[in-house]
Amino acid sequence: MNDVYIFVDTETGKTECRNKKIGIQHANLQNKLIFNLSKKINGSAWLEYEINGVKNYAVMEEIDDGYQIVIKSCLLISDYVNVDLKITETENANGIPVFISTIERLEVYSSIDASEKEPEYYPSWKIIADSKIAEIDEL
Repeated sequence: MNDVYIFVDTETGKTECRNKKIGIQHANLQNKLIFNLSKKINGSAWLEYEINGVKNYAVMEEIDDGYQIVIKSCLLISDYVNVDLKITETENANGIPVFISTIERLEVYSSIDASEKEPEYYPSWKIIADSKIAEIDEL
């Protein structure tokens, strides 16, 4: 998996994300979700994420051209997660403006779980090698 980049037009709040695959269920891959802004907005940034109808928030880290967050396992517990960026801007004479981007729906890969049951008979390489040697000896 790679970092997921979401490009945000700060004039309209519209987002564009080319890679909509965020990670593997129940895994923490230490990749980043990065919002690149067309124009820098200073303030406190929050990732709003929704999983199965439940919304939560996480604080984002400021970078040169936007904000980022390490993809945590709490984002990877369902088949998809909806995300958007909220920035509480620095206070001005008209109050405290809040920037809100449009929502992006990101897909979460399903992990491959090991079977709890072992097969009834699964020969080891030694058993297979011994049987081939026995066949050769019989010739």
